[in-house]
Formats: sequence, structure tokens, C-alpha cells
Amino acid sequence: MKRALRLVIRLFIGFSALIVLYFIIGLILSIVPTNPSEVTCRDKQEVFISSNGIHLDIVVPTAILSEENLKAMDIPDRAKFVSFGWGDKGFYLKTPTWSDLKFTVAFNALFFESESAMHIDYFYHKSKSWTSVSLCDSQYLELMNFVFASFERDQSGDLLPIQAPGYGDSDTFYEARGSYNLVKTCNEWVNIGLKRSEVKTSVWSPFEFGVLYHLEGEE
Repeated sequence: MKRALRLVIRLFIGFSALIVLYFIIGLILSIVPTNPSEVTCRDKQEVFISSNGIHLDIVVPTAILSEENLKAMDIPDRAKFVSFGWGDKGFYLKTPTWSDLKFTVAFNALFFESESAMHIDYFYHKSKSWTSVSLCDSQYLELMNFVFASFERDQSGDLLPIQAPGYGDSDTFYEARGSYNLVKTCNEWVNIGLKRSEVKTSVWSPFEFGVLYHLEGEE
């Protein structure tokens, strides 16, 4: 019995140490910046990064999205902005509010390779809380290629909506490519998109503050 108890204690200490190490590495690499190539142009497109304090989304004006993509996502004509988020499918579908969060859902999202989903929402007005990012056309195209490559598609190339209620009247879930895990989180997905677009951001940002830290520093 004592041996078993000691083993449980050692496992608990080891597990706790790994979590602390993860947070320390995440903090350090969130602060360390990338060194993107300089991209210059006369006219720039403005996109945004939104945050709810934990999770980041990429927000794009509908005016610079193609009619084909707007139609594929069933975005109303009057909508002015569309947000794109990638994350753990179980977390998205089973946690409409933080009060709905269950330990099993959070544990599975954090410690196992899990299915992912895209979360799409549209807005009629710009939020003052969004962080602006100015992109040249080449950067914007790279970012949009990254976003739309994250959607799973059927054999005809169509998006695959998930038959589940959204958080409100304006959002929808779609099947996504890739697995959610401790290394590739919802915030790191945004971080990867910015890195591919030659935007200065974090080396690795599993948490939302790393991306915002560098973007706000550029303002």
C-alpha cells in the first residue's frame, strides 16, 4: 500500500512538473519574436485578430473576401466582417459557455490528439477590441490560403458543415483538417498563419497573449 501511494505521489509530482515546464516554455517562446522578411507595398489590407481572453480568431472584412467564399459560408450580404477560428472539435461543440466546461473535455483537448473544427462567425460592425494587422496583397493572399486550407472538404471541394448549434444566430462550425494538441493549439494556429504571412509574431504561442504581445508592440 505504501509503495502504491509513493508511486501515485511520484506520478503526480512528475505530471505537475511537466505542466509547469510546458507553461514556462510556452511563456518564453511566446515572447521570443520571429524575424520575418520585410514586405513593402503602397496599399495595404487591414485584417484583425480578436480575442476572448483565451482564444484567438482571424477577422477579415467581407469586402476583401471572394464572392465564392462568402457564398460557400452562407454569409449575409449586409455582414461586414467574418471571423475564422480553428480548435478542438469536442471543446467547440460541448462548451458553448465556460460554465459548460467539463473536465473530460478539457483533459482530452489538452493531452490527446483530437479532431478539430473551424468556427465561423460574421459581424455587422467592427469591434474596438480587435487588434489591427496591415498586410500587403501577397501577405493577405498567403493568410487566406492558410485559412481556407484548414477546412476539410468533400470530393467536390465543398466545405463540410457540422450539424450542431452555434453559440448564437450568426456562427457555424465546419469540419477542419489537422489534429488539436498541446503543441498545435487554437492560438498557435493563428500564430502559424501570421508567420506564413511574414508578420512578426511569436516563435511559438500556445496562449493568446503571445500573438497579441507582438502585434500590439508594432502599433
